[in-house]
Amino acid sequence: MTPVARQVYFLRDGLTATERTAAAARGADMTKYLAVGNEARISKAWTGRDSRLAANVITPYGNYNGVLGAGNQTVTSRFPYRTINSPTFDLQTDTQTFFYYLHRKFVAEGNAETLNRAYGPIDLPLIRYADVLLMWAEALVELNNLPEAILKVNEVRARAGMPALQQTDPTKGTYVSSQANLRNRVRDERRVEFPNEGINYFDELRWNTWKNTVFQAGNGSKQVWGANVNTYTYGGDYLNAWAIPQVEIERNPNLKQNPGWPN
Repeated sequence: MTPVARQVYFLRDGLTATERTAAAARGADMTKYLAVGNEARISKAWTGRDSRLAANVITPYGNYNGVLGAGNQTVTSRFPYRTINSPTFDLQTDTQTFFYYLHRKFVAEGNAETLNRAYGPIDLPLIRYADVLLMWAEALVELNNLPEAILKVNEVRARAGMPALQQTDPTKGTYVSSQANLRNRVRDERRVEFPNEGINYFDELRWNTWKNTVFQAGNGSKQVWGANVNTYTYGGDYLNAWAIPQVEIERNPNLKQNPGWPN
């Protein structure tokens, strides 16, 4: 199915006639819609997954402890949006036209400790132990010390309740087959461990993977069913390295400016 057609699986139960017409006009394949059970069917896609997924983002039909008026109110991410008030208590965003994943990590819940939108009770870490372990694992991979690298990665995976990587049973998805395989596994571990922490961007730059992972053909800001809203445009390879400051070049004429930056 095309991304536009498969939005049908993400629609809320009990659509009104007007909502059905609007969904069909957007391209949803309404022959596959369940008036009762559509929400339960798609919710199964997020069961039994890496626990860090739901910890990082609010998944479709997931709950969030928000604030409504002077009190707390549990709201649910549904599409199409109807109302944040009774009877549905839908999660309200800045736009109800699109259905995105929303950040959960580092987002304060309820009103017990939140004085205003500029203040939250969550302390942001300067560095996490998981970051140290996975950087250590990276170094061990490059030394081709795979058993020790696996131990470091598994410390992080164990905390998330994920099965351990191993080198004994090739029939399992946790099997590490080579140095290159473990290198990619360590990178993926960092991608799922550190969203919204200001780390992933610089990881992709130093791995020289940013262009391929973010700006691959057709990629962009997507609705949860995969349809692009805005396509990303790559600015150029000069983005992989900052410019050498002009003052440093003036001090040392032998310095050569990084590719893509004006001399």
